[in-house]
Amino acid sequence: MGTVLVLAVTLALGGLLYSYSQGIFGSLTQQPELQVEGQLLVNPGGESTLQLSIQNYGNVEINVTHFQLISSNGANIYQNSSNVPLEPGQTIQLVQVGLSHVIAGEYYTVVVGGVTAGGKSYQTTLSILAQS
Repeated sequence: MGTVLVLAVTLALGGLLYSYSQGIFGSLTQQPELQVEGQLLVNPGGESTLQLSIQNYGNVEINVTHFQLISSNGANIYQNSSNVPLEPGQTIQLVQVGLSHVIAGEYYTVVVGGVTAGGKSYQTTLSILAQS
């Protein structure tokens, strides 16, 4: 009877330890990674177009919650809140037309942010040259 009890306790503790280690190591191996490419085109009429391609290279879903365009002096040119789930390997295209205060030949920063399926915040930036 005592041997059965020791065996049951050992198996129960082993199961708890296994569950705990899977939780720890499972969260360590979830790597969010977005790759952002884009163009910022200044039209002759003065308005600009921002074209972005956002790909999830990580191994966890990322919900893209916002993106913004910032000038070299820190001014916020454009900001948009979104709610776009992006599975691993998936790519989305975003196009924003009618932007003002963009000068050809200057660099701008694109910031893309989101939240992983596990609730972890993620953000990446891209430096982009405005072209005419």
